[in-house]
Amino acid sequence: MALYNFHRILIAAAILFDVGYTYFAINRWRANDSATELYMAIGTTVVMIGFVFYLIRFNRKMKTVKKVLQRDPATPADTSTP
Repeated sequence: MALYNFHRILIAAAILFDVGYTYFAINRWRANDSATELYMAIGTTVVMIGFVFYLIRFNRKMKTVKKVLQRDPATPADTSTP
């Protein structure tokens, strides 16, 4: 398994953990009516959204890197000069 695949799995696991913790914090907030749990739910939601955007950006970047690495090295890049 390539390291970037492991990175994807790790970020996906962090997103799932954040979803679970947000659910847990909201349930605790409803039961206790404490502001701390509400702040924790909001904070983990923000972190989760950040992880989702990061994973999307990371996947796009990996597509670009794979395309560059699969290019035929015998074919030179555009070296035409005007």
